[in-house]
Amino acid sequence: MKRADIQGLRTVSILAVIFYHIWPTHFPNGFLGVDVFFVISGHLMAVCLANFSGKCCGAKSDKIRNKLFQFYARRVKRIVPMYVAVICGTLSVSRTIMLDSDFQKARFDMYWALAFVANIQPVFENNDYFAEVFSYRPFLHCWSLGVEMQFYLLAPLAMLLLLSLRGLHRRLLRHFFCSTVLLASVIVQQLLTTVMPALSFGLMFCRLWQFFAGILVHFFNTGDQQNEKEANETAETVDQIGWPYVLGHGQQSADQENAINSAISLAPIPAQNQAINASPSTASSPPPVPPFSNASLSIPSSSLSSLAAGQKQQQQQQQEAEEVKNNLVHFLWRSAAAHLLLFLLLCVLFAPIGVPSIVVPFQNTFAVILAAAQLHVHHQQRNGMTAWPASPLLTNFLAVQLGDLSYIWWVVHWPVIVFIKYFFTRIATEKDNDGSLGQRSVTLDTNFTKMIINELQNVESRKRLVNTLSLYEKIKLNELLQSATFEDRYKILPGEERTERWTKQLKQLLVQEGNKTPQNLLKFVIDRKVKGTGNGTVLLVGNSHADVVARELGEEMNAYYHDFQVFTMPGCMPIAMPEHLIPFDPGHIIPCPFFTRTVRNIVEQTKPDVVFMVFRWYNEVLNAPFNENGTTKNDEILKAFRHELRHFQKFVSNRIFVSAPTLQFKHDVAKELAKRLWQHAPLGDLQLSLREHYVTNRFSYARLRLLNCPKCVQFDLAEHFCDARTDKCAAFDEQIQLANFFDNNHLSYLGRQSVRPFLRAIGNQIWHDKRMNV
Repeated sequence: MKRADIQGLRTVSILAVIFYHIWPTHFPNGFLGVDVFFVISGHLMAVCLANFSGKCCGAKSDKIRNKLFQFYARRVKRIVPMYVAVICGTLSVSRTIMLDSDFQKARFDMYWALAFVANIQPVFENNDYFAEVFSYRPFLHCWSLGVEMQFYLLAPLAMLLLLSLRGLHRRLLRHFFCSTVLLASVIVQQLLTTVMPALSFGLMFCRLWQFFAGILVHFFNTGDQQNEKEANETAETVDQIGWPYVLGHGQQSADQENAINSAISLAPIPAQNQAINASPSTASSPPPVPPFSNASLSIPSSSLSSLAAGQKQQQQQQQEAEEVKNNLVHFLWRSAAAHLLLFLLLCVLFAPIGVPSIVVPFQNTFAVILAAAQLHVHHQQRNGMTAWPASPLLTNFLAVQLGDLSYIWWVVHWPVIVFIKYFFTRIATEKDNDGSLGQRSVTLDTNFTKMIINELQNVESRKRLVNTLSLYEKIKLNELLQSATFEDRYKILPGEERTERWTKQLKQLLVQEGNKTPQNLLKFVIDRKVKGTGNGTVLLVGNSHADVVARELGEEMNAYYHDFQVFTMPGCMPIAMPEHLIPFDPGHIIPCPFFTRTVRNIVEQTKPDVVFMVFRWYNEVLNAPFNENGTTKNDEILKAFRHELRHFQKFVSNRIFVSAPTLQFKHDVAKELAKRLWQHAPLGDLQLSLREHYVTNRFSYARLRLLNCPKCVQFDLAEHFCDARTDKCAAFDEQIQLANFFDNNHLSYLGRQSVRPFLRAIGNQIWHDKRMNV
């Protein structure tokens, strides 16, 4: 049966921790509630394992193993399901509302929490728990549950050892063992506090003394019950001896005692007892007559019995009155002492002021002592009564019910606090530059977004809109910019024609080779043609980066071409690479080799004037080492590029634009920018260092320099978005605070519009080369 006072103590502890997590500066000592929890856990595990260990002592090893398994199974069943559910829910919410950088930290913390070793994570990260309370880490509180689970592994073995101690001095040995472990744990914790504070805070052995304080209380309580049992047995023996023993040991006057002794000596002796009295071995001289008596005292036996009975009744009444008085006094001072202990514990946990620095190393000791005292003074005796009266503050219905839910409170409260703080701490409530509230309601759709962004291309409109867009509108615009082409990516717009010619060829190649690529993947292939006002032919091939920029490229070069053919397939480079460098995902098979063969057929059959190869390089290709100062003829990537481009040059009359490595940002820019604007978080680390970009992709740039392709030109968007003077690549427009990229590498609608001057310059260069017959 659960003790009401323990459930109330749990409520007090969890409230202290919650108050500390919500208002760490107002309740600076609330974290000590965790120490109280550890004392309670140690005590309850001792109570739970006492009977189990007692039954297992001397039992067969199979029985011990079964009991251990049942114990661990109960712990897992009680803790793990709720814990895992909260972790999964917390991670899902974190992904939705957190900045990407904060979410990555949370996901990393989740792995430690799932393994129940979050208590030692700060040791490897050199973090301070009390500083991290002010951060946004939703799994920070899991360290204490890690300590608990590690203690549960140790608790059955410790109790088996303690209860295996037998003999007259078993209580002394148990107390000595618990005290030794307790002192060793305290000493190690204090020694590590100055050297490795993170280790002293979270290491299970450094917290073991708090659990053993609860275990020690259990053995003190069981010792008191044993003493009480012996006292009861003694009282029963006294009752069996009879009233002469009580009378002879009562508080009597000297006159009464002498009179009674004389009466007994002069009373008639039964005949059957005369022989015994006459025996020298048993006879005793009658007591002397008191000196004040002048004659012999003769009292009948009936009068003697009445006198003794009256004296006994009087004595019992006096004892009862004295007992009531003593009980009342004991109740009052014990009740006052119990409430004083609780008051001191509440002061330690909820005091709104920090303790002096000289007391800081001992404040958890105070909390543990007071918690252990609470467990001891309210323990139940063998008669079912509590040793000391419990405070209504702990045993009232509400406190008990809340204590029953303390575990749920514990696992849920910190993620909820983090998300609420995250949501409201930096929320945009101040006014924007135009005086409007940043949270005003406005309806934004795709067409409105396109209109706004197109207006921003004009310098005068840009100046006007920069100061009139509210913060809310900027956030919503960035959310809409997460879509690369606002759902028109695979639509055929006016002036465009879906050819399906090259898609059919791709399907035929797949059938001929027996490839089992799902046909629904082919719906992502873009195969369309646009008519222009010029007389040239332009071919655009590549992966998703090509189809993202296709319409802007086509519009900027409209005066140059008569036919503008687009053929792209997501995930595939248009240059044939060695098979082991092509990414392979069993769940998403992309027929890239067949795509590159189709691209070769298109070039051979259409003989375009200009070819644009816009693509993101495979990671395997980007990361492949390359020594440009060594022998380059053995580099399989460079060899593949040279072979393919040498073949293309035979059919292309003017230029072949080959994509340089794309800009890779650390976060999904549009989504992250919207969150940071909403929370007024720093924006600087969204940008990418140009130097970092070149260093990361140095092998690919080195290969591009050694292509030996006269008709090849490098197509590099870094030239447009990056500034060598500031060493910064613009993930977003700093003036209007809208994203240039909708994820970490694809251009957003704004990015596509802003890149038009770069594409126009390429078109002008092609037109100039054609006129000059270059």
